[in-house]
Amino acid sequence: MAPWQHRTRLTMGLLMFAVSSCDAGSLREAREDHVADLRALDQDSTHDVMTGVTTDGRRAFLTRSSRDFGYTDVRTTTWSGAGWAPDSSLFPTLAGRIAGGRLGSGDTLIYVWSTRESVLGPAWDIAVSRRTNAWQPPVPLPAPINTPAMECCASGEQAGWLYFSSNRDGSWDVFRARHDGTGWGAPEKLPEGINTTADEWPGSVEANGRFLLFSSIRAGGAGADDIYIACASGDGWKAPVMLGDSINTAAFEDTPLI
Repeated sequence: MAPWQHRTRLTMGLLMFAVSSCDAGSLREAREDHVADLRALDQDSTHDVMTGVTTDGRRAFLTRSSRDFGYTDVRTTTWSGAGWAPDSSLFPTLAGRIAGGRLGSGDTLIYVWSTRESVLGPAWDIAVSRRTNAWQPPVPLPAPINTPAMECCASGEQAGWLYFSSNRDGSWDVFRARHDGTGWGAPEKLPEGINTTADEWPGSVEANGRFLLFSSIRAGGAGADDIYIACASGDGWKAPVMLGDSINTAAFEDTPLI
């Protein structure tokens, strides 16, 4: 089960954070009114989760799902200066069968993943769309990113790495892979501590790769899905820290955006 399939109702993108150093205590709330106003797009009859915002803050992307999760779609909306425009399907021919909307490479790439078999291939494969004058049809990523198992939740590449989740080893775990300009290298699984025998999904990676925000349903959390921060340390990772009770609650928290 993917992270957005746990909820009864979602609220999108209400908190923006500034991070001065890599630890949970360095996070401070920094609301931006036009981002907080995305609450107006949240619908009582659907599950809605914000998945991306362009660098200039003028375009947002979200996944919208029916209550039974039989229908999922990637939606987009733009900021006019007076408010957010009504959202629309980013890829109308794929509506009902995709989720995601994570931006990469200077907002010129967007990563999505299939939720049912479609022209993107089997369910739970990751695909990428490139923006020229408009967003092009998504193209599935090759092996070894996609496998006969399930992959989702690509973060959008940061510092040369694409972070994503896969259940190829049994539970959902966070992996990352690097593109060398000609193709993808073999994915590496992030270490124990970030990954557990429970389920983990990447949220956002700091632009220089200094830290990773991710969600997990591991024991010892505040409730259901909770958000954690893991900081890079040399060639490895420090033990992750769960964010505090101003963020994590007994409900579901995930899909953090930096």
